[in-house]
Formats: sequence, structure tokens, C-alpha cells
Amino acid sequence: MSLSMNADDTLDYLDRPWRRRGRQTAAVVALGVYAFYLAYRARYTLNPAAPVFALLVFLAEAHGFLSLFFYFFQTWAPRRRRVPAPSGTYSVDVYITTYNEDVDLLRQTARAAVAMRYPHHTYLCDDGRRAEVAALARELGCGYITRADNAHAKAGNWNNAFRQTVGDLIVTLDADHVPQPQLIERTIGFFEDPSVALVQVPQQFHNLDSVQHQVNWDERRMHGEQDVFFDLVMPGKDHWNAAFFCGTGAVLRRTALEPHGGIVTGSITEDMHTSIVLHAEGWRSVYLNEVLVTGLAPTDVSSFLKQRLRWAEGNLKIVIDVNPLTCRGLTVGQRVAYVASMFHWTIGVPKLVFYLAPPWMLFSGAFPIAPFDRRVTLIYLANLACMVVSYKLTSRGRGRLLMDELFNMLNTFTLLQALARLLFQGRRAGVFVVTSKKGDTGSATAVLPHFALLGFSCLAINWSLLGLGFGIDEDWTGAGIGIFWTLYNMALVVGVIRLAVRPSQKRDTSRFRASFAVTTHGASDATRPGITVDVSEGGCRLLWPEPLPVGCRRRLDLHFAGGCREPGRRGDHGAPPAARRLVAARRALRRSVAPADGRHQRRDLRHRGA
Repeated sequence: MSLSMNADDTLDYLDRPWRRRGRQTAAVVALGVYAFYLAYRARYTLNPAAPVFALLVFLAEAHGFLSLFFYFFQTWAPRRRRVPAPSGTYSVDVYITTYNEDVDLLRQTARAAVAMRYPHHTYLCDDGRRAEVAALARELGCGYITRADNAHAKAGNWNNAFRQTVGDLIVTLDADHVPQPQLIERTIGFFEDPSVALVQVPQQFHNLDSVQHQVNWDERRMHGEQDVFFDLVMPGKDHWNAAFFCGTGAVLRRTALEPHGGIVTGSITEDMHTSIVLHAEGWRSVYLNEVLVTGLAPTDVSSFLKQRLRWAEGNLKIVIDVNPLTCRGLTVGQRVAYVASMFHWTIGVPKLVFYLAPPWMLFSGAFPIAPFDRRVTLIYLANLACMVVSYKLTSRGRGRLLMDELFNMLNTFTLLQALARLLFQGRRAGVFVVTSKKGDTGSATAVLPHFALLGFSCLAINWSLLGLGFGIDEDWTGAGIGIFWTLYNMALVVGVIRLAVRPSQKRDTSRFRASFAVTTHGASDATRPGITVDVSEGGCRLLWPEPLPVGCRRRLDLHFAGGCREPGRRGDHGAPPAARRLVAARRALRRSVAPADGRHQRRDLRHRGA
């Protein structure tokens, strides 16, 4: 086994050499300082008066060191692919897997799939056995494939289509993932290398009002929870030939899958399971960091956490199904990269320790670090500064520490649930659940553990203040540290609760921030101009210079790019801004705001950070 990679003419580094070396140096320094900090903590500062508490906090910090190491390993040398020109011809099949997704949602994906350039056959793989999906397939000229049962969920659905088709290459899409016209053209050239089994492209989402996106339109800045993963970690994994199949937005070679009958079954994260098996057999993978598919991210916290629960269970269960540490055929780099992916989902345990430690300090008076003197403070601050600076440098502006901590807080109890299921159920853990794509109101019930943590933290602060006030506790320094730490965690909890209770997507189709000219005509007054604030395939939000009369019926005209003018349906208009139902404008609206290039809302946004 070797840590080195063979030369590949399609590969290039993401950074210039001097920048790459600078970031690698920062990573090495940060790990060195962290290791020194842990060694000093273990030797001098474990509190013998509270040994269990002190050890738990120390182990949580050690987990952080491993997390940092795995992060730096995966982002050590992110690669950028140069797209090769294909010299041969391939037969291509496109599978769109569906179970219970809305037919209108499926229609958008199917229409875009049929319109992709390069000869191919598109199939709707319907595990819901719905007549309306069969009718949609006939309408669009797609193949329609179904089966009598739902064995192995999505993987079984995919494999059923695999047995009934003959394409050399297979493009796999989820029901909500709309491909760009050039998806096949941009990926097919990589298969000129006979050792390439799959090409994966990033999962990007066009509904930026989802839970996992934080957008500041005024400052034109955006942060997505998965930005670091798809922009840096996956290109970094590609350096080690460890970029894996993500379940959608991928092209796979039939001959690589035929010995297994298609995708490997028996796991709810069949995509990663399949990737490990293929890599162990000597196949290569390619990650093309180019937005060629855009989907729908979960719009409410409940759906978001259900999706993360499935991902966490599946990734942790891989250790039982096909342990990358013992799987024969993997290189050292591949083993470390896969273990890093699985280790990420254990972060709920140390985070729980860090969330409960400060309230426990305030209730019990015990401190995990003793003595907490000037030397410890300086070493801790130096370690913290090195971590922050190295992360900012290596994340290349994609990472935001506070937002990362917010999502860690949001995910913690879900990840603990996944870990508990694995420990107590083993191979029986995990059931595939389709993530809801419908807009829903935020549900506070999804974050009940966070409410409990908030209440526990409030009680701890009040208890400490009472003790200080009545002279029961005279350790003002220890109490101050505990209160500050508790308040920081409480701020994260409040952020999570705000995500859960915020109004969510109310329309059946996603809205996009866009500005089009609007004119309205009434029977009793002159034409008035206006502008759209956001639009969707089913409606729009309008802004008028002055209020319109309430209760009257008016004609609404939307003026799209390229001189296209489409009438909207007459309706009752309230005070601005107001949402209006569109009928005749749907086709023009698709042309103007459909996610054709995957960046229609991102072009005016930039990532926060250096």
C-alpha cells in the first residue's frame, strides 16, 4: 500500500504551489500546537478532585484533535479536474428514481433529463407504482420501470432498472435533482480511462431559503452547510482516489457494477458502501467540482434532521458492513479518507460533553482543569488561535466557524440517536426514509432536547449567581468562566430554535430571488408599474411604489427577459408586497428562473471568509 497517487493528466491542484504549501504549513503547526496542548493537559491539569468529569472533557478535546487531523488530511491537496474530450461513443441510460415525490417536481427533473445533450435514454424508476408517473413517462417519451415490491428501497429500485437496461454508462438522479443540458458531455470523457468506475459532481441546491443555507442578500454573502464538503473535502478525497458516490448526480460504468448486480444493497447509505467495494476492487473514481445538477434541500428542521439521521446511521453502519480499516484492496489514503467520513458522524458525543460541562461546573463547583493558571490559559488561547487561523486558511473562505458550531448544535442529538441505534441494534439499525421536499412550517418539536438544554443551562446560571450572592461560593473566576461558556452554548441553542420555528416555504414550488418588471391594470385607474421580489413556478411576491386598492380585481402582466410578456391571472390584491397565483406565465417563468446553470442565485453572492 502506498500514500502516493499515480499521475493523471486530468488532475490539477486547486491552489498555486506557494499557497498550498502555506496552508499545509498552517495545518501542521495547528496539529503540533494541539498535540502539545493535549500532552500538557494530560500531564499537569487533569483535576484529581473530579477525575471522571476531567477525563470526559479531556477525551472530548482529544476527539477534536482527531477531527482536525482528518479534516486536514482530506483538504491537504484538493484537486481540480480538467475535463477530457471523449474519443469514443457510449450508450447512456438516465435513471430518475422516485417513490412518493410530487409529480410536478418529478416533471421538472424528467423534462431536463430528456433535454440533456448527447444521445441517451431516460427512465422513470417508480417504486410508488403510480399511474400518473406512467402517464408522465409517456408524455415526455421516457421509459417507465416499476416492480412488484420495494425490497432494498432506493438501491433495489435502481438495481431493478439496471437489470432491464443495457447502457454502457448510467446517470443517476434523485427525483428533485435537475440536470444541466451538458451533464453527460462534461462527464463522459473521464470514462476513456478504462479504470474509472464513477464520476461524481457536487450536490448544489437552488432553494437558498432552506435550513442549510444562510444568506445575507444585503451583503451578498451566502453560507451553505455542505459548502466545505463539496468544494474542498471531496476534491481532497479525489487526491487519494477516495471520492465516493453520493447517490445522485453521478455517472457510473455498467461493467464495474455488473458483478454486484448493480448498487450494493444491505445499507441505507448504499452509495458509500458501493464506493468502498469498487475502490477495493481497484476501480478509480472522479470528482468533477462543477455544478451540473441542482436539487432541493430540506426546507424545515424536521426534514433536515431526518435526512441527517439516515446519513449518520448509514455511515456508522458501514463499519459493520464493510470496515474500511480491514477491507482488503484499499490504499492507506483511501482507508484514512473513508474512516474520516465515518468519524465525522461521532461528533455528537464530544459536543454533548462540551454542552453539559459548563452547567455541571456551575451546579457542582467542580472544574475539569486544575490548576487553571496563567500558563494553562496562554497554552489554551494559543491552541485556539492556531485552530481558528488554520481553519480559515484551509477552508479558503468556505468555512464559517460560528455557522459550523450552529449546525453542530442542531445535529448533536440526532447524531447521538444514530450512534445509540448502532450500538443497540447493530446490523438491524437503519430504515431508508425519503426526505420530504414539500415546504412545511418549522416545528419546535424537532428540537425538544435543545429546549431542555436551554432550561438546564438557565437553571445552572441562576444557581451559580445565587451561590455567589449569598456567599456560598466564593470562586468568582471559576463561576465567571462557567457562566461565559454556558452563555455561549445558550446562544447556539437560541440560534437552533430560531431555525426550527421560523416560517418555512409555503409554496408548492421553490421560490427564487429575482426582479422582473410588472404592470397592473384596473378597471377604474391607470396602469401602475411594480417589480417582483421573488418568484416561483406557481406564484410571485410583488412590490409596488404605492399601495393598491384592496378588494378590486386587476390584470397583472409580468415582463420577462428577452422581451417576453406574459399575463397573470386576475385576482384579489391586498397591501404590498403580496403573493399572486400565476397561470399563463409558467412557461416563461421556467425559462427565466429555472435552475439551468445551477448558479442563478449564487452569481451575486460570495462566500464569507478570507
